Amino acid sequence: MKYRNVGVKAGHKLFIREKTTAFDKQAIPSGSFQEFTDHKKMKTWEYAAFQKEQFKQIRKRKRTFYILLTVSIAASFIFLILGGLLYNWFGNYGNVNY
Repeated sequence: MKYRNVGVKAGHKLFIREKTTAFDKQAIPSGSFQEFTDHKKMKTWEYAAFQKEQFKQIRKRKRTFYILLTVSIAASFIFLILGGLLYNWFGNYGNVNY
């Protein structure tokens, strides 16, 4: 792993040295990905629990996506059918039979 050396320089020597990696936990702000977890330091059972939680979230997202897709398709079909029926019943003003 490559380190980025930060510290006090005097000439060509680096005295007070702090090694930080590219994936330093303190450098990552909290955002949409919750907090950073280093998977290489996890135990096997911790990683299995993490994977189980991730799969549960993926299943939940898929289920809500399919429900929304089904409801939107059904609503559009109902809207089209009702629009056609209402046009046939009431929108035919040009062909009035006496």
